[in-house]
Amino acid sequence: MTKTDLFERYLGVLAWQLPAGQRDDIKAELRDELLSRQEERERALGRELTLEEREEILREFGHPMSVAARYRPRQALIGGEVLPVYEAVLTAVLAIVVAVEVVAAIIDLAAGGPFVRTVIQHMWGVINGGFYVVGMTTVAFAVLQRVQKGRLVLKWRPRELPEPLKVKERGRFNAAFELAFGAAFALAWGGVITLPGWGEMLGYGNVALEPAPVWATFHLPILALLVLGLVMNASDIVRPQARRSALYLALKGVQGVAMSVLAALLLRSEPLFQPGPLAGDERYAGFAAAFPLAITIALLAIMVVGVFEAAGAVWGFARRRQE
Repeated sequence: MTKTDLFERYLGVLAWQLPAGQRDDIKAELRDELLSRQEERERALGRELTLEEREEILREFGHPMSVAARYRPRQALIGGEVLPVYEAVLTAVLAIVVAVEVVAAIIDLAAGGPFVRTVIQHMWGVINGGFYVVGMTTVAFAVLQRVQKGRLVLKWRPRELPEPLKVKERGRFNAAFELAFGAAFALAWGGVITLPGWGEMLGYGNVALEPAPVWATFHLPILALLVLGLVMNASDIVRPQARRSALYLALKGVQGVAMSVLAALLLRSEPLFQPGPLAGDERYAGFAAAFPLAITIALLAIMVVGVFEAAGAVWGFARRRQE
């Protein structure tokens, strides 16, 4: 481990908890302070510091969460060094609540449970469980805030901090690929171009299934959602920095909600397919049974992805308020 690796790990962990708009400036300021302390001790000792001595500088400087808390907005109920720990714990327990309810809903639906009742039951489970864990976690940390008077002593070892995460903006190549694929699908869905039928895409020529009329009901909403996706992909190519803007986050939230709602309505409208020209052909019996199930699973996945897209947009707005 080089002389600065330990400090960079420390600063990398700390930076994720700083307000995004000030992150680079604060990180540079803290780096200068750490290096200055190191140089002072090296001059006093007349030699380079050992790994243990550099760790001691970091321990004196404070846990990354504690240091980051000094640069966060003041909170009335929970603040100081307790706040970042509270946020981390709350995020983790809420994610567990959502994950448990999503898995339980998928299991119930796979077992043949009524779609509407199952979805409402588990949505209520998320809301009820969310309120419970938020309340209990907030009370616990509010008590901790009063007992510790905003100070929190955390046991930690600087050398065990993880390597700084190198997060890159979504590449233009990926956005361009999604734009091209999405444009082709949108044009086909809008009837501008013709793509092979269900069976031809799978090599059958004719099929045992055909789309049910319900797809026509959702034709325009799905087309609108596809167009929204194209607009966002184009933005990722032309102005990737706009991903943090309020407009982009709002569109992302709308996209997530629309994905979930459309997927839920389609699942509620089953059957999504009807017998095709070769419905009675034994050669395609397996396909006729498996394909609708695959589409159902895909729609369930789209619902989950939509929920997380919307949650990500809400989190993005929350981060913007802290900048």
